[in-house]
Amino acid sequence: MRLTNKALLAFVISNVGFVLGQNATVNVDACPGYNATNISNTRNGFKADLVLAGKACNVYGKDYERLSLTVTYETDNRIHLKITDPSNSRYEVPESVFPRPKSWDGNRDSPNINFRYTKSPFSFSITRKSTNEVLFNTTGYPLVFEPQYLRVKTALPTNANIYGLGEHTNSFRLPPENTVRTLWNRDAYGVAN
Repeated sequence: MRLTNKALLAFVISNVGFVLGQNATVNVDACPGYNATNISNTRNGFKADLVLAGKACNVYGKDYERLSLTVTYETDNRIHLKITDPSNSRYEVPESVFPRPKSWDGNRDSPNINFRYTKSPFSFSITRKSTNEVLFNTTGYPLVFEPQYLRVKTALPTNANIYGLGEHTNSFRLPPENTVRTLWNRDAYGVAN
């Protein structure tokens, strides 16, 4: 499948005053992203350190210098990708509210989806094994990870069906061409023009 349209999934976790008060004119595509180091296999995936690959962009705050990456195959059809700041704890939804699979009896070489990555600069893709259909691909788009801003960009196929992604006043089905979606951590929304 050929990917032609680009969409940006930007998750800005902040309040309006902070975001508007920062330099939003920085070209985030020029940010350095991260390099994967200390990669080691686990029973159902792998883990790695992500180290800032160059001078920080500091788009909406200070870029984290070092991150932890954990990739876990939870079932034959589900991968759990987790990127965190290893030096600070953060709130996570308790397992009593959102239970995750406890174990997987399969081999990470036999799931129905594949996770591939590039070490430098770090990027990843998730594909369906049977058809090689690209489900998610960050190749060519640097990861930006800041205390109140997370940017993950992917390419989408023509006429992709995207629904949801937070509260908004747009139509239920989101347009796949250059869509930016902002999610707030409190009820301080903006109304679309």
